Amino acid sequence: MGFNGPSVKQSNDEMMNPPRAHWPEWLFSFACCGMIASNARNQRLEGEPFSVMTYYGQTPGVEVLQGIGWVVAVAFILVAALWIMRPKWGYQCQHALTLISGMGFVVAWLELVTALRSLDGAPFRLDGLPYDPVSNLGLGGAQVFATYMMLRLPDGRLGPKAGLGVKLGLAVCSWIIQLMLWTLISSR
Repeated sequence: MGFNGPSVKQSNDEMMNPPRAHWPEWLFSFACCGMIASNARNQRLEGEPFSVMTYYGQTPGVEVLQGIGWVVAVAFILVAALWIMRPKWGYQCQHALTLISGMGFVVAWLELVTALRSLDGAPFRLDGLPYDPVSNLGLGGAQVFATYMMLRLPDGRLGPKAGLGVKLGLAVCSWIIQLMLWTLISSR
């Protein structure tokens, strides 16, 4: 299937029966619920006087990125729920979830870089980086969104089981690359 819907080679039956939401949508919706819970906890801690979260929340750009992180996680859940309730919108929802996942990945990394830049001359330390206090669990959320995007790649000639294995292998490689990149930029 191409990005704009079914390819020419697909049968009419496949075009009339759009894809249904499967385990990745359910699983990653639950992961987004966990991200929202983490964001809510961080939001609660931001109100405490002289806490790291209060100082971090005052960093320029952080509030906007955290708001976008909330929107991305909620949007993923809503679009996945829409797909589950309206299977006939499968292609549109599938592409929307992939786009939302890409946005979540980018926002998580933007906030990680902003958090690192906020530490220059700051009166606080962010000991939980790269996972906390960044919205959507920081690097963990970025990996969740990257894994979803990889699971949406076509299987090609591999078949479903081999395709899943290759995609999960790519997800592990992505996790390792992100950890190496984080180590590289955080050591500067």
